[in-house]
Amino acid sequence: MKNTEVLQWNDSAMAIVACHHPCVTKNALKIGLSLTSIALERLRLITTEPAERRLAVLVTESAEQIGRRTNQGFELPLGDQELAELVGTSLFTVSRVLQHWERLGYLTKSRGRILIHNSSNLAELVKASCGLDTPREVLQDAAIPPNGKRTGTTPQ
Repeated sequence: MKNTEVLQWNDSAMAIVACHHPCVTKNALKIGLSLTSIALERLRLITTEPAERRLAVLVTESAEQIGRRTNQGFELPLGDQELAELVGTSLFTVSRVLQHWERLGYLTKSRGRILIHNSSNLAELVKASCGLDTPREVLQDAAIPPNGKRTGTTPQ
C-alpha cells in the first residue's frame, strides 16, 4: 500500500462551504450514498457467498480499480493477509484458493503482490464453480489457462 494523507474539515467549515456552494452538498450526498451501496454489497457478499466467490469479486474488481496494467496482465499490490481481511475469511483459505488459481494459470503470486493474467476467465471460473446460473461447459472452458493447456482439475 502507498502512503496516504488525509485532510479533514470540521463541521462549521463544512457548513459554510455547503451554504455557499450547494453542489458540494449534492456531491457529498452522492458520494455517501455510493459508499453506502458498496458497503451493503460487501455485507451481502460476506453473508451469502462462499469465500472463493468473494475473493474472485475482490480480485477482479481491484484489478480494474487499483491494478497496474503490465504486459502480462494486471498487477495488484495486495498480499494474502490483506485479501483475507478484505473478504472476511482466513489467511489459509485465501492462500489455498490463490494457489489453485495459480496452478490453473490465471495469476502468479509473489510476496505482497498478485499478477492477474486473465481476470475474465477467473471470474467465469468462480461463477461456474459456485453454481451461479452458468453451465458446466463454461467451467470446463474457463479452466483452460491463457497458454491453452489444461494444468489442473476443475473445482467441484
